[in-house]
Parts: sequence; structure tokens; C-alpha cells
Amino acid sequence: MPKHIRRLLLLIAAFAVLAVATRFILVDKSFYQFGHYRGAAVAEIAHDKPKYQGTEFCRSCHAAPYAAWSTGVHNRPLIGKTVKCEVCHGAGGGRDAEQDYVNATTGPIHPANLKLTVPRDTRAVCTLCHERIVGRPVQQAQVIPRDHAADEQCTLCHNPHSPRTFVGATLALSAALAAACFVKVFGVSFLGRPRSPQAANAHEVERSSVVAMGVLAALCFLAGILPGLFIDALAPVTQALVNDSMPHQSSIAWLSIVPIAESRSSYNGLLVFAFILSSGMLAAYAIHRLASDKWRKGPAWDCGFPNADPVTQYTASSFAQPIRRVFGSVVFQAREIGEMPLPGSMAPAHLTVRLRDPIWDACYAPVAGIVSFLSERLNVLQFLTIRRYLSLVFALLVLLLLALAAWP
Repeated sequence: MPKHIRRLLLLIAAFAVLAVATRFILVDKSFYQFGHYRGAAVAEIAHDKPKYQGTEFCRSCHAAPYAAWSTGVHNRPLIGKTVKCEVCHGAGGGRDAEQDYVNATTGPIHPANLKLTVPRDTRAVCTLCHERIVGRPVQQAQVIPRDHAADEQCTLCHNPHSPRTFVGATLALSAALAAACFVKVFGVSFLGRPRSPQAANAHEVERSSVVAMGVLAALCFLAGILPGLFIDALAPVTQALVNDSMPHQSSIAWLSIVPIAESRSSYNGLLVFAFILSSGMLAAYAIHRLASDKWRKGPAWDCGFPNADPVTQYTASSFAQPIRRVFGSVVFQAREIGEMPLPGSMAPAHLTVRLRDPIWDACYAPVAGIVSFLSERLNVLQFLTIRRYLSLVFALLVLLLLALAAWP
């Protein structure tokens, strides 16, 4: 055998022996016991005890979420149900990366060098406890995710720290505000006397305008009691916009709405209208049948001011004052400052109302400040000489030519 072949074989054999020895020394014996990793690492990681800090630790920096959690359904220690903060966000203390797994107590503590998890896919987190499974207790809230909310996230309708459904409360608040709006409009329009000659000489519009409003009102009424027909009519539009539509409705008995899934409620406009009509007629009959038919007349309530001028009657601001008192201090941070003169003084009383719009302050005020700042700085351009104006025009032309030359 030639020398160069013998040397090459000896070199390959030496490399093979070195590789086997290196693997025997450096590679753990449990490697590939369960897969492409150390089998002993499973037990080591299992011994790594999380360093939980408790809810009071979270309360020091996150008072608002803690308040929602402490009064919510996730904090019921009397019945043995307490889902603490670190169940969803992870332990507040971590393992020291430079130490063994068992030395968890030497690791960082949130927020120092340890950022906790904020679940993005709430469907995956919430369904760990709330997906319907046969073995789970009946008193625990359980849903079928696909039928309950399709592909939507749980936080669309639920507050994760206090998971009560706030959609119903929002709808109730919207309905109450709409009712207050209509009361205000009706009161301003029909309750009270005109304050100006134009209002005193007001009259009904022409018949065509009344008919047009009547047609629109009739369409709204039909859409409420026969919604299935309108859903079928709008199906091509929704199909073109979102590539999906509601099931076909017109073939359903009693013209009920076909629910999207088994867990969703249906709606029958005819039955609701029949219930409202029958209950209203029954109430009217009971009132006229059982109530007294005697008339009692008396002076109108003047609220301590017998002056009957239209100036003393309720205005649009008067009707809106209850809403302003309820939401003004929270939404607009309204403050009412009343200054009453001393007894015997002829000085007038003063009422000062201070409002602050958070949306304006957060969204529009910074933009307005920037525009005002730039306009003040650029105001000097109005007082330049003709030479400086020509210099600016020349400089802009040069910049445009350079931009065109550099354009690919």
C-alpha cells in the first residue's frame, strides 16, 4: 500500500477515535433518550419551582386591574375559586440563568429584568379552564369556543380581570342615553311655550314631507317585525364585503331569524310586536277600566317662581343637566362653582361651569400646539426682502432638480 494512502487512513482513523472519545466525554448519556435533547433535563426543569410573589405584590403597581380582579368572579375564596394574577401572567420571580435549575430564588423579580407575559391569544388561555369538557363541574362556566364566539378573542366581550359580559351593560347604557335624548327632544319641541315670534308662528310642513317621513318610519317598523326579509335582501352586499352572509331567512316558519350557531339566541319580530301590542292594550284597558274618571285641576308647579314667562320653563340645557351631572364629572371632569351673594346684597349670583375634554387634550391639543408652534416660527417668512425670497425660490429649484436627478 502506498505511503500516502496509509497516512490518509491513519489520519481518518485518528479523527474517528477522537470523535467517538469527544462524544463519550462531552455528550450526556441521557441525550436522545426521549428525543433530540437531554432526557435528564426534564427532571431538572421539573425541579425548577416558580417564585410566585402573590397578588399583593401585583397590587403595588397595578391597582386598577387588581381592583377589578378582587371584586370579580375569579376571586371567590369562600367557594375555593381563586385565579390569581400569576396563573395567566406567569411567576413574578424568575430563575437565575447562570445558576442551576433548583436555584430559582436567586433570579430576578418583576419588573427588574423580568417582563411578565401578556396573553395575546386569549382564546387559548381562557379555554384552558372554560372549554366544555365532560369531566368538568357543572357550576364552572363552560362554552364551545367555535359556537360561542367563532374566531373572536374572549376580550372582545369580557374583561379578563373581571370576566363579566359588559356588552349587555353597554347596550343598556346606550338604550338609556337614547331614551334620554328622545325625552330631551320631545320636551324641547312640545313641552313649553315658544320663546320667539318665529317659534310662535311655526306650522307643519307640507304633506309630501310628512309622507316621506312616514314612509321611512314604516320601513323602520317593517325592518323590526320582519327582519328576515331585510337580511335576505342585504345578503349580496355582505357577501361582497366580507365574503360571508347570514343563512337564508324567508323560508323559516313565523319569519324567525336563523341563529348563527346553536348557542346563539334567535329573534322573532312578529312575536315581540304581538307581545308589545297585547300588553299595551291590556294596560290601557286596565287603566281606563279601573282608574277614576274624575278630573282634578290645580295650578302648575312653578318651582317657587310664580312667573309664567317662557324664560322660566325647561330648556334643552335643563333636560341635559341630569346626564351632565351623571357623566360630566367622570368624562369631562366638569366642575360647577356657584357664588351666592350675602343676604341683603343686591349683587347677582354667578354659576361657573368648567369643562375639560380628555379626547381633545389627548388627540387634538398636541396637534394644535405643534401647528401653532410651526406657524409662529414660519411667520418670519412673511417679512423677508425680495432678495431673500428669490434666494429661497432658487434653493428650492436646485433641491427639486437634485431630487429628480437622484430619482431611480
